[in-house]
Amino acid sequence: VRTGTPSGEACPWGALVGAAGVAALMAFGLLAASSCRLRLDWRLLLAVSVFAVLTSSVLSHRLLAPNGLGVYAGKARLFLEAGGIPAGFWSDPAYAPYQPSYPPGLTALAWLAFALGGGWSDVFVQLLSPAAMAVLFCLLTKDTRSWLQTVAALAVVLCPVAQTMTAGLYAEPFAAACLAAGLRRAEVRDGTSAWLLVGCAGLFRHEGLLVAGLTAIFLSGRARRWRATAAAVMPGLVWELAMHAVGAGPYDFDWTGGPSYARMAEAGLMALALAGTSACRIGCVVIWPVLAAADSFRNGGRVANGLPILSAALAVLTGVVLLSCSVSGSYSTIVFANIPRFAWLAFIPALVRCGVHPKGAT
Repeated sequence: VRTGTPSGEACPWGALVGAAGVAALMAFGLLAASSCRLRLDWRLLLAVSVFAVLTSSVLSHRLLAPNGLGVYAGKARLFLEAGGIPAGFWSDPAYAPYQPSYPPGLTALAWLAFALGGGWSDVFVQLLSPAAMAVLFCLLTKDTRSWLQTVAALAVVLCPVAQTMTAGLYAEPFAAACLAAGLRRAEVRDGTSAWLLVGCAGLFRHEGLLVAGLTAIFLSGRARRWRATAAAVMPGLVWELAMHAVGAGPYDFDWTGGPSYARMAEAGLMALALAGTSACRIGCVVIWPVLAAADSFRNGGRVANGLPILSAALAVLTGVVLLSCSVSGSYSTIVFANIPRFAWLAFIPALVRCGVHPKGAT
């Protein structure tokens, strides 16, 4: 793992300034785009505490390969060192470990952090992940006065799966922040810009395209549903089409052979286990919106309050089907690693729209 500047001279303070600057720019940009105003109150202090706790964890080690190091920050360092994208990067098997078809959002942020820092340190770029989680916490607790909602939001951003994603520089926290920011913006002005922001989740994870599209179908206003859906899928779809055009396909997936029913059953059982006995691993993201919707129904709420949960469940089910097309020899390991993260991401819109507390659901 290379550290220091291109000339070999260590430059830790430059790397720290670059990474911290990009993290702050991302945080304030998402909060401003979401129409979420920051006030010096207990919610902001808790968000700073979330950032501090997660930062103390991730800065205790270098990037954990092959996740953030090889797939996102690794690509950023490769592009910076090569002065651009190397010839044959998209389709040459030699570059397969870099996962060229992965969406570019986190790679772009890491590249900017490296470029602004004037160095190659792989330690401070990890500040991006705690910043994304702190933003997500702010968006989940926007304007709340409920201590239960706050505790639930803390569980979502500090649960074991969230800490694993933060420590490994995974892209799900960034996709989740885009989903939450777009939905918060849609509460204020349900326009195309809000759903484009939701769709930016597809620029961080392949699955973000699926979740963004289903979120728009189920949660946008009836009068603008298809326009909102088109906006939500556009960012991710443009990237997927571009990757298809240059010959960079999803790694270890065979779409022509169809899904494997045995593998679908294995992934489905894992998803069911997460929804029940392993809910604490993913911060109870399934339980909280269900409780909120149930409470709303009990108090005369509309059937529409169950749509966020239906959207999330359908996203997980579709993800299970897509995952069954994997031809990897370590499929069980992939399922164990991916299903918890995908379930966590898929239920973020339900947490925003239903509320993450059983009383006073919105």
